[in-house]
Amino acid sequence: MEYLADMGFRHIELSGGTHFYPNWLQELQELQARFSLHYRCHNYFPPPITHFVLNLASKDPVVSEIAISHVTEALRVSKLLGADVFGFHAGFRFDPKVKQLGKKMDRSALQGVEESWTEFDKNFTQLNGLARNKNIKLYIENNVFSSANASSFGNNPFLMTHADEIEAYKQRNPFNLLLDVAHLKVSCQTLGLDFTEQCITLGQQSDYLHLSDNDGFADTNRELTSGSHLVEVLSRLKIREKTTTLEVYSGEKSLFASYDLVTELCK
Repeated sequence: MEYLADMGFRHIELSGGTHFYPNWLQELQELQARFSLHYRCHNYFPPPITHFVLNLASKDPVVSEIAISHVTEALRVSKLLGADVFGFHAGFRFDPKVKQLGKKMDRSALQGVEESWTEFDKNFTQLNGLARNKNIKLYIENNVFSSANASSFGNNPFLMTHADEIEAYKQRNPFNLLLDVAHLKVSCQTLGLDFTEQCITLGQQSDYLHLSDNDGFADTNRELTSGSHLVEVLSRLKIREKTTTLEVYSGEKSLFASYDLVTELCK
């Protein structure tokens, strides 16, 4: 975190991939005071003592309760850090193993579509009420459906991977969409959907974007590149009116290049 602050970043999204250790919250608060940082928490943050899969659509009461408890704690921490937004992924129709997150997953028996939506809706409604009491906006992030997982499952085991599903749930229970454009690019490739059309449709409905690029087959968190199809689509979304988080994992040079591109798009 101090490394990012030293590079000049002042708005930082705190997400998964971190491990619990004593005094993590105190360290964040000290860095926040020292560098005037603005935080936003996401998905698997704060770091859990034991890693787990956040699945608010699970029918397993233990899995569901762990997810609810984590989001409840995330809202508490967000309040302490001065963050007024928390985003998390939509649910799954099965219970993945922790080690398979972000990878090809083993084929599992799937819950029914409607029963998965019912469980997710029940848990989201509970948490959304809690968030509103803390003046925090909850956002649901679209899942990614890769070709590798399509070969494992056949049917789509993830909720909210394309516009029709997202808009149908909005009719059922209005919510704030965190649009991960890289997730959407992979899902569109797998489902045979028009990415440009889907991204513009959903981008117009969201004021919070996660940005990175990939080849359409896997979510690899590549940098944004000038002249790419993705950047051309983003240029049509008025992203200067939105909050954007760069999820670029290919090093400092790639991060700054992507940051400069987004800055240009915001002009």
